[in-house]
Amino acid sequence: MAIYTGVADANGDFNIPFSTNYTGGQKVTVTAEKDSVTKSIELYAPSEVAGGGAIQFGGTLNDFPNNIGDISISQISGVINTYCFHGGANAGSIFRKATGLILPDGITEIRDYAFYQWDKATSLSIPNTVTLIGNNAFNLWTALTSLSIPSSVTSIGAYAFANLTLCKSISATFPSVIQAYSFSQWTSFDSTLSINEGVTTINSNAFQNWNKAISLNLPSTLTTVQANAFAQWSSCDLITCLATTPPIIQSTTFSSLKSTCIFKVPAGSVAAYQAATNWSAFAARIQAI
Repeated sequence: MAIYTGVADANGDFNIPFSTNYTGGQKVTVTAEKDSVTKSIELYAPSEVAGGGAIQFGGTLNDFPNNIGDISISQISGVINTYCFHGGANAGSIFRKATGLILPDGITEIRDYAFYQWDKATSLSIPNTVTLIGNNAFNLWTALTSLSIPSSVTSIGAYAFANLTLCKSISATFPSVIQAYSFSQWTSFDSTLSINEGVTTINSNAFQNWNKAISLNLPSTLTTVQANAFAQWSSCDLITCLATTPPIIQSTTFSSLKSTCIFKVPAGSVAAYQAATNWSAFAARIQAI
């Protein structure tokens, strides 16, 4: 294996003079000198000149790990295991410097904390082969502005997409049970959230603190909404629920709504909603669709 050596200049910068037939994988020895003291480190150069390998960077290696751009993961199929690409507590982690994530077809499960806290990433591409997204899998993607979840996904864990505080758009077919805190703290979403038909249960705090959302559409299949599921929807003007039988709710399911928020329900069910446990607190605001 060829060995290349570079010496840092007065600013601590260096260039490694690879030969023209460089093919990747060579060992690089870097020696820095300051005030008559020298320090050497050894590392291996990228496996290919233009990237390559299972993890590829879309940016540059200038000031690494800054400026690395999008990360594309390839040569992986099936399950991405727990904590596999976790951002970690260190803000200097390469995963916390990436501006986006591109995953390949063939991945079927993204397990707990797999991509936790990629807090500089503004884009995410999830392939339509994925069926399961685990707890906290994409929690704290605080720079993401738009989310698209393929219809292949039938299970989304607790906190899976929590704290997407800049996200203003979502395209998703939600699974029949929406888990606790799975989409909580979307504090920039300022339009209408529509929950699709087929959803039966929305667990506690699932959509808590969407404090700029203006309206909410709930499906006819809904039977249960747990505590604080839609708490702190303080900008919401209209909640429409298509279920003919009032879903079971808790006293805090819709806590902190503004007093002018209206509920629309099927015409034949207005009286039932007005009399139902916890719905009765909103009786004067329940109207026919």
